Amino acid sequence: AFEGVLRNTVSYLEVIHDLCRQRHSDLLVLVIPDELQVSRDLQRKIMEQVKLPATDEWDFRLPNRILSMELQKRGILFIDLLDTFQAMSTKQVLYKRQDSHWNIAGNQIAAEALAERVSSILD
Repeated sequence: AFEGVLRNTVSYLEVIHDLCRQRHSDLLVLVIPDELQVSRDLQRKIMEQVKLPATDEWDFRLPNRILSMELQKRGILFIDLLDTFQAMSTKQVLYKRQDSHWNIAGNQIAAEALAERVSSILD
């Protein structure tokens, strides 16, 4: 199922990218990590619930790597917040409790990363 969703997503992003270029604009895609990709505790809980061995063999980064490769191939600019969120999650909680949306800290980190990238593009 992931391959079909990825294909559709990339197809739509290509259309949006083409429309932006026709209007002499850039498209910048923000790749938002799911809490499951960021939280080791949540990963362990899910693995226990579905009775899968909790090992480091599970690659929670795979969807982002595949999407990043597809965006790079098409020349679409993007920011992937996964590394930043994984690093910062060891210092503070970034998601609302029992809600996969960002809390204030998560929003702040995303805003700073986005501002930094946009600033570098404009320079």
